[in-house]
Amino acid sequence: MARNGLLLPFALLTAFIGGGPAMATHPPDLGAYHTYDELTTELASLAAAYPTRAQRISIGHGWEMLGEFGQRQIWALKISSDVDKTEAKPEIVLVGNHHAREWISVEVPLAIGRHLLDNYATNPAVREVVDSKVVWIIPMLNPDGHAYSATTNRCWRKNRRNNGDGTFGVDPNRNYGYQWGLASGSSGTTSVDSYRGPFAFSEPETQAFRDFLRSRSNLRAVISYHSYTQAFLRPWSYTLDFAPGNPPPPAEPLLKDLSDELRSRLQSVHGQVYKDCLFQADREPSGACRSPPHYEASGEMADWIHHEFNIPAFTIEVRPLSSSTWPASHSCPGFELPESEITPTVEENLAAAMRLIHYAQPGDIMIRDHAGDTGAVPSSTLTPSGWSPVFWLSPDIWSDPPVPIRGDPATVTARVHNLSSSPIAGVTVQIWYTDPSITTEFPSPYATLLGQGVIALPASGTAEFSVPWSVPSTPNSVGEHHWCVGVVIKHPTDLPLSTQAIYSNNVAFHNFVPAELTISPQALRFEARNTATIDMDFDVRVTTDRLPPSWRVVLDPGRPKVLKPGQRYLGFAQVAIPAGASAGEGTVSIHGVLTPHHPGVRRPIGSGVTYRVRYVPPDRLPAEELGLIRSHEDLLKGQQRLLEKLGTVYTEVLTTRGMSDDRAVKLAEELQTLVRRQADRIDSFEDFLRRAEKPRPKQP
Repeated sequence: MARNGLLLPFALLTAFIGGGPAMATHPPDLGAYHTYDELTTELASLAAAYPTRAQRISIGHGWEMLGEFGQRQIWALKISSDVDKTEAKPEIVLVGNHHAREWISVEVPLAIGRHLLDNYATNPAVREVVDSKVVWIIPMLNPDGHAYSATTNRCWRKNRRNNGDGTFGVDPNRNYGYQWGLASGSSGTTSVDSYRGPFAFSEPETQAFRDFLRSRSNLRAVISYHSYTQAFLRPWSYTLDFAPGNPPPPAEPLLKDLSDELRSRLQSVHGQVYKDCLFQADREPSGACRSPPHYEASGEMADWIHHEFNIPAFTIEVRPLSSSTWPASHSCPGFELPESEITPTVEENLAAAMRLIHYAQPGDIMIRDHAGDTGAVPSSTLTPSGWSPVFWLSPDIWSDPPVPIRGDPATVTARVHNLSSSPIAGVTVQIWYTDPSITTEFPSPYATLLGQGVIALPASGTAEFSVPWSVPSTPNSVGEHHWCVGVVIKHPTDLPLSTQAIYSNNVAFHNFVPAELTISPQALRFEARNTATIDMDFDVRVTTDRLPPSWRVVLDPGRPKVLKPGQRYLGFAQVAIPAGASAGEGTVSIHGVLTPHHPGVRRPIGSGVTYRVRYVPPDRLPAEELGLIRSHEDLLKGQQRLLEKLGTVYTEVLTTRGMSDDRAVKLAEELQTLVRRQADRIDSFEDFLRRAEKPRPKQP
């Protein structure tokens, strides 16, 4: 039958009946559901039937030994045209069976994989997916637990680790590295179903999946299938509420857009509603779920993937809606989905999966990161000298006036391109601004939305959208009047999968900075922050353009080489100008690079800032600019007084409360450093002003 233009073949429906020869002496009969042995044979058969488009690969194994056969393997099916070649195509992963008793979670990704292979020759939508992307199907992440559920205890949930105290099993979906060990939705008691394990990634199954994902070069999205309750869950799962101490992920607006679209695709097939929260159809405006709360789970897969890779990761709880849907005579209510429900469950989830896979490839609408941007992703690459081309000065985003003046109104305009030969109506344009850092993302809860609107794009043409902007009069977090304007474009057929500009044609940004007088060794400042859960190698590179040859740019020699999770670094670049230099100007681009500090593919991330710098000898500086400098000096002195007061108050709090932990000491040291740097800047200004205000020789 056809669903949304996607043909679900008869072969897909009959694939659930057979399974091939079994390895066990007395194999269990699961009817239309696959045993581990049947799955092993099924994946081998698919790889043999489609040798140019499918490969069966083992990514790891479980705990249990099977005599001469070794451990049960965790099988992955790689699907792509020219599958044996290593290509930088977008990669999407569909994984099932974290929890042993959730047998339907094996069948959904397996059937989607078979659909892609069986329909390649006849279905253009399928052919587009297989030709342009790599789809990984991992139907059974927990093979030991699944086998135990099939033979011994139908309601078994965990894997089969011997805990050494008479109990067995760890919940694989509480064993991932982000927010592992919290009491929210996981347990430290070995006998409990949600036992999280002795430490994060303690289990061979989660280790294998972690290492597999880290080895991917172009990972775009992951879906994990579970049962039951018909819900479409997105990060975060470790917290019940988005409160000040537990903010939403920066990509929450993007994740919600995707979730809403994919849930609508699910519902369009058979009318089944997949909720945004487990027990509530909609969330609060803040993004949190109403009471009763959504499913709480710390150390959960989607949270870890989204936090480490900054890509969409979802958990889909498939049919049934509740444990009372079928008679209570079932030994494991809710998890024993009747065989008649397999096909409709597959069909509705196929529609959502195909839509997400479609989004992994750049679409027809685009906003450029640089003048030479052709739509290829990534739009910029890391070279020995830095990011090339520079991608934080989008030519499709501009301001009137060109350099925004602090405290004054301005107008920001975005230009959107249509890469297709047909008109496109209903394109949403959002324009944001934020305090920039080395990891700038859009959209984000930490950015301010200036405005949004809907535009129509002519065939192979462009259209523009403008919003007013009240430029802040106060400096940003690093003391600069430097702001980043980001633009997000979207259409129901083209939603972004990334908040990072170089990985999405739907996102671009432009850093606006005033011209900086190079009178201080700390005039060009920047911030780097590690928002990941792992250590990140940190590097800063500098490029210049039209800078006088005798000028030099020197970075802080004491900058860290590695940033710990959550660590923030405030850096500076000194523009050294030789004595007696004449007036000059140019640009200095500071490139920030963060690279995961772990084995495997290490995809760098980062951003940068470009300063326009100029130098005028003190005796040639116009009087009005001296006045501006004098005002800026007064502002710096006020900031220094505030910092000193803050340092005094903070020290008093530490003394009163007896706090002496490392974080408190580091914060105190950082405050002291800021006070010293501010004093140095004031000294530089005062010296400059003394030289500038000396009697000037009369001009002939």
